[in-house]
Amino acid sequence: MNNFKRIICMLLALVCLCAFAACGEEKNSKDTDDASKDGVAYYVTYNNTKIKLGAAADDIIESLGEYQDRKEIGDCGGLGAQVKYSYPSVEVFVLESKTDGNIIDQITFRDDVVSTPEGVYIGMSIADAKDALGTPSSESDKSIEYESGKYLLKITVDGDSVKEIDYMTITE
Repeated sequence: MNNFKRIICMLLALVCLCAFAACGEEKNSKDTDDASKDGVAYYVTYNNTKIKLGAAADDIIESLGEYQDRKEIGDCGGLGAQVKYSYPSVEVFVLESKTDGNIIDQITFRDDVVSTPEGVYIGMSIADAKDALGTPSSESDKSIEYESGKYLLKITVDGDSVKEIDYMTITE
């Protein structure tokens, strides 16, 4: 009987360890989930700082260092005030939410110094951008777009090349 209790306790301990390991793996996958199911990442790394859509903005803005310009844009559909921080190669739009705190709402590339995690940059050919990002969610002669849930990567095109790159949060 005593051995039976030990075996049951060991089995219960093993089940608990497996449950903790599974929860830990799930948490890690969510923490590092920077790409949608189509493989497009919705963040950019600039000045050794990861700027991710939907992330808490205060530490990111501080980490980016001195901005060139800060402009209050105004109310964003009743969700809070939007503020644009301009840096040499990117513009970071922060939604100062009344309920969720300050979050990264949009990232706009200003030049070819910065690129997406997939290697897409301003001036790149549209064909090469599509090769890097895959099939777009929508496409016109003015832009190609990649949408995943509440995030959008909009690439404005001019002729056969990338003219502008914007990561945006889609609001309802």
